[in-house]
Amino acid sequence: MLGRGPYSVGTVLMAVNPPDAPSIQVDELTRTLTSINLLFIPGTSNGGSLVTGYLLYRDQGVAGSPFSLIYNGTRAPEMILYNVTELMTGHYYNFKLFSMNEIYTSEFFGSIKVLIATKPAQPKKPEFVSASLTAKTITVTWDEPSYIGGIPVERYDLWIDNGAGVWSSTAI
Repeated sequence: MLGRGPYSVGTVLMAVNPPDAPSIQVDELTRTLTSINLLFIPGTSNGGSLVTGYLLYRDQGVAGSPFSLIYNGTRAPEMILYNVTELMTGHYYNFKLFSMNEIYTSEFFGSIKVLIATKPAQPKKPEFVSASLTAKTITVTWDEPSYIGGIPVERYDLWIDNGAGVWSSTAI
């Protein structure tokens, strides 16, 4: 019989659900040609138990490559910034981030796809070459920026005002 003598048996139950998926962002100010810092942003619900850590997975930077665990943050809920190193410039990496509470890992994950490169320098101001009223054209030139961020520049956005100082809402 239970409850007799100096010892008794008891059970503690917790009503807990899986936590919501966290979000993940790149800290753009610390980006390099081979590393990035990822910021972990907790989901809106912890499932009824404090978030106890995060699991971060990464692919190999090649389409269709498998994901591997690169950070096991079990029992480290204070860890919300993770530095990912030894990345290859010009490659896209996919990341998945799960949150954990005392009992469950989130059913869904936060994800991000990151191109490893840095912000290029701003090109020099365009220079006027010629204009034609009949063809309604203006020709300008500019030089490639001195630093391109580790990958080729794919496009330039050119903005022009209407001559009265009002800028177009889109690049031409």
